[in-house]
Order: sequence, then structure tokens, then C-alpha cells
Amino acid sequence: MMFASQGRAIIASVYHFLKEEFEFTKLTKEPNWDITHLQNISRRTAEATGNDSDYSGTEYDCSSDDE
Repeated sequence: MMFASQGRAIIASVYHFLKEEFEFTKLTKEPNWDITHLQNISRRTAEATGNDSDYSGTEYDCSSDDE
């Protein structure tokens, strides 16, 4: 059984991973690479975690009780 706090932690982890992936790709990409499909990190997080219905177009609150 997954608790809500565990679900939020997973979503935050996915969000942070996708954000770091985008930032790294932006810094290391070749000039002609199109990475616009990676820009909407919140949408990608919602899709990756199956939370499309909760996606509101705003950034996720990734603050954690563990930090």
C-alpha cells in the first residue's frame, strides 16, 4: 500500500530527475538539436507518474519533509 507522502516523494524524485536531465542536455547539446519536447518538465512528470488528471500546467511543489 502506498501512502500519499510516498507518492509525493516519487513524483518529486521524477520531477528532479527530468529537470536535471533537461538542464544537462541544454548545456551539452549540439547547436542543431531540438530539445523543445523536453522543456515542459511538469507535463513530463505528470505523464511519467500517471498523474495526468492532476496536471494543472503549473510546476510541482517538490518540497519534501525529508529535506
